[in-house]
Amino acid sequence: CQPAWPVNAPVEFAGGNPHPFAGADLEHPGALEAAFAARAPAGELIFLSVGDTRDHRRQHKDPALRTISTDFLLTLLANLHRLGLENYLILTTKKLCHKLQREHCLYSCAWTSLWDDHAGLKPWGLEKGDMFLMWAQQWRYITSALERNYHVLRADTDVYFAEDPYPILQGPLLRPFAMVVQQDFGGPLGGRPKCTSARQSPSHRAASSGALTICGIHRGTALLNIGLLYARSQPGGGAFAVLNGTWARFLKLLGGPPFRPAHLRGAVETQALIDQPLMRTMVDELAVAEPALGKGTRQWLVVPGSAAPVYVEGRTCALLSDRACAEVAVTRRLADFAYQVVEPARPHAGVSVAEKVALAPDWFFGRGCLTHVRSPQALLEAVRPRASKSAMCEMPPTGERQAMPAPASAKGILVATHFVYSMALKRKRTFQAFAWDSSRSNRTEYSAGTCWARSKKGILFGHTFFTQMENKVILCAMPGTDTAECSCCAGLSSLRKVQQAALKAETTSGREQGSRHVPQLEGCDDYQAFWDRR
Repeated sequence: CQPAWPVNAPVEFAGGNPHPFAGADLEHPGALEAAFAARAPAGELIFLSVGDTRDHRRQHKDPALRTISTDFLLTLLANLHRLGLENYLILTTKKLCHKLQREHCLYSCAWTSLWDDHAGLKPWGLEKGDMFLMWAQQWRYITSALERNYHVLRADTDVYFAEDPYPILQGPLLRPFAMVVQQDFGGPLGGRPKCTSARQSPSHRAASSGALTICGIHRGTALLNIGLLYARSQPGGGAFAVLNGTWARFLKLLGGPPFRPAHLRGAVETQALIDQPLMRTMVDELAVAEPALGKGTRQWLVVPGSAAPVYVEGRTCALLSDRACAEVAVTRRLADFAYQVVEPARPHAGVSVAEKVALAPDWFFGRGCLTHVRSPQALLEAVRPRASKSAMCEMPPTGERQAMPAPASAKGILVATHFVYSMALKRKRTFQAFAWDSSRSNRTEYSAGTCWARSKKGILFGHTFFTQMENKVILCAMPGTDTAECSCCAGLSSLRKVQQAALKAETTSGREQGSRHVPQLEGCDDYQAFWDRR
């Protein structure tokens, strides 16, 4: 496998396609600049990270993740390739980078020696390549990219993009925000942001491309899930200060005494170093009040989902039908979303700019939840009699820069779906059931109504956004084999009134279990519940 190397070093923001990057320690002089210039010549970078997934949660609850994490990466890269998005850089270990180059011809990775000699690693139980360490390292490099005027989309590898996110990130609805990040809500976390009034926001300190329509104060929790995050800030900006402060807070903890909570009986709680709570804290600490709007320091304002057009001019949704795209637009407007204003604690080179951080509408960056079921055809017929006889098995689109959309009634609506809090093997099987598993076009097809008999097992797919829709869950028949097949799925209005005899849930290992938790899939109210068993 030999990449086509450019004759001359790429020029920053030269445009055009990304170039191969041979791989290097990003701490070596010039390596970081070369990596950014090669992989993001147009100034937009997708930053990914894959390392040793060793930590106590995965060791005992989800051991399959140790071998599937690379599969997730390869699936995501195939997904991005279908969309024509090659502008990614993968932070990993030197060993895994060379393996990706050798076995998959992936000349888009790098490694780092950053903090390898930090005195806090051993006391905290960290080793080179551990994800807790790599997650902090990635924010250091993401802020380095922002310092060099790059914009960065950071994604976990258990994410799927049903369409190119950039025409939406650059569109009128999300353009005013220096940072757009997924929100965690549902179940014990409370409900989604909802409008309570409507008025124009007056001018305030946050940098913006114009006045925003706001419609109230968010009354629930406002928790960032940094598995999906986009940033276009610079030094001196509030969003930059949030990201910069996240890795700085990690270093401060790493340099102090390890956390030993009583329930671990003296053992070190390495999870105290996870980046997500650190970033949530940074947003809270840097938030500013908006007295004219009745907003306190840590309160979040709500923007109606209909506040502005979603796409840049000249773009519509990923579906081919104008009528279908119009219906998608109407449905997406149901999702109001929240934003915060953040300002640096101190100026950078005399510059201090308040910026907006948006918790993305969940059709754009959203959370999916999953469970296994037996006899999917029988379940479908119990909820929607005769529906299985007319169901069509969906094949991926054949056009350029198109990816397989979300299944059934979610088609064209969801953009980036993050399957956090679901076991690794279940996520892998879900991608197969949705025909999201690879870029292969030679898939098994079925005539109308026959695909539901292909397997005795299925997947139930819930999503936070589905509470806004008529169909609250989506049922899919798993492929009969490991070969690529079409997507056999149908939307279900609800499972709350289904007779228990028709609903047979099972664990990831195939053991039949009770189904009392299944109604919690509606709206993903199963937040961090059952993920390690089901």
